[in-house]
Amino acid sequence: MRLPKVPFPKLRLPRLTNIAIILTWLPRRPQIWIVRFFRNPYNIAMLILIVIIGFSGMAWNNQREADSETGNKLGSPSFKNGGTLPAQFTCDGDNLSPEFTIKDTPAEAKSLAFIVEDQDLDKKEFADSPYRAHMMVWNIPASTTKFTQGIRPPGTIGRNIFGNFAYGGPCPPEGETHKYVFALYFIEKDSLPITSDVGLTEAKKVIENNSIAKYKITASYTRAKK
Repeated sequence: MRLPKVPFPKLRLPRLTNIAIILTWLPRRPQIWIVRFFRNPYNIAMLILIVIIGFSGMAWNNQREADSETGNKLGSPSFKNGGTLPAQFTCDGDNLSPEFTIKDTPAEAKSLAFIVEDQDLDKKEFADSPYRAHMMVWNIPASTTKFTQGIRPPGTIGRNIFGNFAYGGPCPPEGETHKYVFALYFIEKDSLPITSDVGLTEAKKVIENNSIAKYKITASYTRAKK
């Protein structure tokens, strides 16, 4: 007995030449797709919305960084934020630590930390030394509202770039201008488990991991050629 033949539908696959022509044509005629895109009002509205959200996010992020890092919770009557650091606070002068004022400490802050860094430090020159800060102090009481000029803040002080447990004034190479960052951290713990002989990188890691907020001011200093 012979089984009847069952016809199967023929599958027509696109020719490779047609696919190649389409792929070649698309990049050469982008204006057609652009015109079709902008003919649809919904596409235009969506594009405008994306642009607005993008710019709003950028503005919010910039403002958040400005409020967090350069807000007025940290100030100094010794120099203007973003200005020039007087010589009396450097190695060319009396090497005194400047005066700083702190206000509006968050209620959740249990202690403070303070770091002074040379933003333009030649790290290759100090590649063999972990001590690169001009001052590091942590476990500062949260009730502190002022760092008196010439007196180190209360708390645990770390070793500075000169190997001392104190403030070390800016001392860039002769003829160079360096920018210095004075950063205040609000810490969520009463005490941080950092030894006074720890280096800058390790100390900053612990401080920043326990930080609620950070505020900073900056100053530049140019060392004259002798």
